[in-house]
Amino acid sequence: MNKYNKHYVKRDPATLKVLIEDNKPVLGDIAKSDCPLEDQHVRTLNRSWKNTGIFFAKVEKEVAKTGARLALETEATELGIKFRDNIGDDKLQEKINKAIEE
Repeated sequence: MNKYNKHYVKRDPATLKVLIEDNKPVLGDIAKSDCPLEDQHVRTLNRSWKNTGIFFAKVEKEVAKTGARLALETEATELGIKFRDNIGDDKLQEKINKAIEE
């Protein structure tokens, strides 16, 4: 079970038509946050967003970074090393060491 935020979709004030970008609604204010829902239920609920004006979006988890992690990322960026956010500290340190050796 995942957490979802229930959003109102934005509408054009003149025509009241739902605003759409890339075949998805433009999300407005949150009506309810952290709703525990199953993915298949969300898919069913989101099928009618054009009529209901409601859309459920998955809550993105924010990960708190330690000071050591921030220092590693800063050093890697300064060295021009590209890395994904989910790379482990040890692997990032290896990339930094390898870049310094070269």
